[in-house]
Amino acid sequence: MATCGTYYRTSIMRVRRNVRDDLNREFAKQRLESDVESLEWMNAFLTKFWPIYIPVLEASIMNTVDGILAANCPGFLDSIRLPTFHLGSKPFRLDHVKTYLKTEDDTVEMDWKFSFTPKDVSDMTSKQIKDKVNP
Repeated sequence: MATCGTYYRTSIMRVRRNVRDDLNREFAKQRLESDVESLEWMNAFLTKFWPIYIPVLEASIMNTVDGILAANCPGFLDSIRLPTFHLGSKPFRLDHVKTYLKTEDDTVEMDWKFSFTPKDVSDMTSKQIKDKVNP
């Protein structure tokens, strides 16, 4: 009787655990299909990374655009140049992302919401406001 009771109790516990895990997995899928994911962690990273990477990105864009402008300069002009280019002191924001699960196996489908307010100074310190460049 003790062996049968122990086996029964173990089996019931295993069945309950498996049912609970399956239900949690299905509820998580439903949440993913209907909810959006916040990206505050990425915004914090962009805020710290932006001042470091932006000079390199701006120089790269200027070199690329200068090359294209020089190659496509009309005959009546001597040259076309892009002397300055600035993307701003504040990075863009990633508001949220929504992932769609019901796609093919080799396809990932997502909706990303971005926002960019280049002249916003509401959350900048006085030093950042002083160093701010108008994009």
